[in-house]
Amino acid sequence: MDGGLFFPPVFSVGAPDRVSAYSQSNSIDSTMDLLANIKSATPPPFPDASAPVTKLYDVAPYTAFGEDLDFMWRWTIYRDRKLVQEGCSLTLDASRRAVEHVMAFFNVSAARVGQGDA
Repeated sequence: MDGGLFFPPVFSVGAPDRVSAYSQSNSIDSTMDLLANIKSATPPPFPDASAPVTKLYDVAPYTAFGEDLDFMWRWTIYRDRKLVQEGCSLTLDASRRAVEHVMAFFNVSAARVGQGDA
């Protein structure tokens, strides 16, 4: 070598379209497995009075709660005591803002349904 930059040759294993099809197939399978697990997970029940949660929103028919998990806050929104949305935030204040944002969307959507737009 003459001291210049050395770039090793690049070798392809198999046809490029086979490699990408294989990785896409694995990615799709992994995603499908994840979705199957999410769909089969039981939603959290509506908290009872003794549950260690903070009520974040309570305007019929919606109720939202925040739960401190030490490393994050988990928030859940229920409509008529059935889970409709959940998420997580780093702080209680951020959980309140997230719930308010989701509720604003739900309220706009409900208003459109009432007017026959949706």
